[in-house]
Amino acid sequence: IWIMEMDPQTGMALPDQGYGTKLMGGFYSAIEGPYMIYSPESDYYYLFTSFGGYNNADGYNMRIARSRNPDGPFVDSLGQDMIGASGGWSSIEQYGNKVMGGFLFDVNPGEAGSDNGYMAPGHNSAYYDEETGKYFVIFHTRFPGSGEFHNVRVHEMFVNEDGWLVVAPHRYVPVEGDNIADETDLFGTFKLINHGSDIDREAKVSTYITLEDYNIVSGDVTGKWYYEADNTVRLYLDGRGTFKGVSSWQYNENNGQFVPTFTAVNEEGVAIWGSKLLENDDATALTNALAAISFPEETTVDVTLPAIGAKGADITWTSSHPDYIEVKGEPELPNASYTGVVTRPNVGSGDTEVTLTATATLNGTSQTQTYNIVIPAQVPFNRIAHYSFDGNFADELGNYTVATETGMRPDTSGTVNFVEGQMGQAAMLDGTNGLRLPNGFINSYNYTVSMWLNAQSLNIFTPAFFGDVGENGWMSLVPQSWDGNIMLWSNSVLKGSNPWFDGISGVPMQLDTWTHVAFSVSNGFVRIYIDGELAGETNGLPDMFTDYEGVFTLGVNPFDVPFNGMIDEVKLYDTALTAGEIKNLDVTPLSTAELLASAADLLGLGDLSAVVADLNMRPTGPYASAISWTSSNPEVISTKGEVTRPANGEDDALVVLTATITLEGESLTKTFEVNVRALGLPDPVVHYSFDNDDLSDATGQQSSGIPTGATIDQAGGEAAFTDGIVGRALDMDGSYGVQLATDLIKDNSYAISVWFNAA
Repeated sequence: IWIMEMDPQTGMALPDQGYGTKLMGGFYSAIEGPYMIYSPESDYYYLFTSFGGYNNADGYNMRIARSRNPDGPFVDSLGQDMIGASGGWSSIEQYGNKVMGGFLFDVNPGEAGSDNGYMAPGHNSAYYDEETGKYFVIFHTRFPGSGEFHNVRVHEMFVNEDGWLVVAPHRYVPVEGDNIADETDLFGTFKLINHGSDIDREAKVSTYITLEDYNIVSGDVTGKWYYEADNTVRLYLDGRGTFKGVSSWQYNENNGQFVPTFTAVNEEGVAIWGSKLLENDDATALTNALAAISFPEETTVDVTLPAIGAKGADITWTSSHPDYIEVKGEPELPNASYTGVVTRPNVGSGDTEVTLTATATLNGTSQTQTYNIVIPAQVPFNRIAHYSFDGNFADELGNYTVATETGMRPDTSGTVNFVEGQMGQAAMLDGTNGLRLPNGFINSYNYTVSMWLNAQSLNIFTPAFFGDVGENGWMSLVPQSWDGNIMLWSNSVLKGSNPWFDGISGVPMQLDTWTHVAFSVSNGFVRIYIDGELAGETNGLPDMFTDYEGVFTLGVNPFDVPFNGMIDEVKLYDTALTAGEIKNLDVTPLSTAELLASAADLLGLGDLSAVVADLNMRPTGPYASAISWTSSNPEVISTKGEVTRPANGEDDALVVLTATITLEGESLTKTFEVNVRALGLPDPVVHYSFDNDDLSDATGQQSSGIPTGATIDQAGGEAAFTDGIVGRALDMDGSYGVQLATDLIKDNSYAISVWFNAA
């Protein structure tokens, strides 16, 4: 960043200045967007710049430095000359007062509004209104969770008692009359944003503080606070320094009210904001928090259990049936929560009602509330819909209504005939008609769609299966996409700045040939299966159908050429099936006995040779089979997979686990031998001790090391040895190295231990 003096008459640079006077930057620094403003109130020139990258998650933030002269030197609160701000991010983020970066006001249950904040605010200008004496900063910003969409924002600024500009927490809305937020206004609980000094790729999340009587600051941060005349505030925060700032009323558009706020900066140039919560007593806050929590009447997926409520209340949870909803997790900001891990009752066990109890506590006051959720039992084979098209358009399982015939578009009438299919009869779509499945056919983020297709002709983007959620987007299984192959294709604003999703299979659709096509979705991770074999997998399909009722069709959509061919055996499963399950259920269907044997074959627990952590001993297996477990030593491995390792000095424990697998009334068993490692240090798989003045592996499992030259690609070098911390050691003089055995590390789970003594 350079500055040049301009000719006020011509607007051109005065001669003989070269590049001008350098103020900061260099060595490819991520610094840009300079803007300067003069304050007659403080008699300082303030230089604004933006650090970091301007993408949503690339850390863009606004910084300020000041000088008595427009050509510098400009310094920050630490007195650092900004000329030193050059080089990489870790170097430059130590300079300048960071007035605003990415932040999030985290709104918890019982509080007004919803989560709100900015990401990558910057590239600003500034304005001083001589008539009103007000200062403003004008900038563009993106928003948490909204991709690269951006808008312009304006915030008011103030000059603090040390002559530094500080920025108000909320966008500017004029206040009629004098804007005085005095000591009385400031008593209460605030959401606190600490902007820090780093180039933050993630939003700084609000915490809670309370400004109490006797100048006490309590909550997530403690300390002292003082109000002086003319909106001057000081906060002495333990471990964070002294913050000097300004209080004011600001319009919080998130709750639709003017609220008392403060903005301040400490001696290190770190800015904090406070925005006061709507006033209520602790009991009311607890009541509001618990009342704001709700759950669906029934669920098959995990539920989110808030851990923080209004005013920072702590919320803990218990479950009446941990076998079906287990409370797990360590809450982390933002939106701190536990997870209610759902395990459905097995087929034939019946639905189960679970009572969750929340206990909310704030400043020693507690309240409880219960919530009832029904966990539906598993259904046979996880199959929830089956349209066979054997002379009718009904769901053979009776869970969904009859599919209806359409014309070329989902909202038109038509006629669909039946022809000989892959199994029994099939629906014949001739390019002028289609079928409309029941609305809400898919209503979760975990499912599998399976069908047989026989294309008579192909047109790019013609749909075989289509789900539409209006302005929120669509999903289409297309026999021929832009790459000429079968693809699960989607466009949805719910995905963010890039709405397109390409679930690529790389497999072309063959004409006049029956082809089985299935796709599974597991929380956005998509797998495409062709004839029961995995053809492609891609992550990032948005959750379009959990919160929005979709319109689902076969062969038609609102805008593309309809499908010309036959469709048979359309099935929907309420979980993401594996390739083996799809093949054995739908491609080459097996008998119950064969499926049971397959379930046993597919059931696994991973590497059991050296177990040190809990095992995933599921109560449900492939094809929705029921599994019951026994353990030869429940004190070491419980029937839920909880592992208790033998004590240090004891032998490893060998445990036999037996799974009894039941499917459609038939059962068989499968055993697993598990070696549970005792506590204590493990034996090394390789040990270069150098105790024999050589480079051999003391365990005898690996080959010896080989001396090299000064770099690994140079031959030569001779190993030398000396006394070490234990026994002998390798003595290296900087002229040689040692190449160890190849393939010492084969995965991403390992530990390396070594002693060094640098000369």
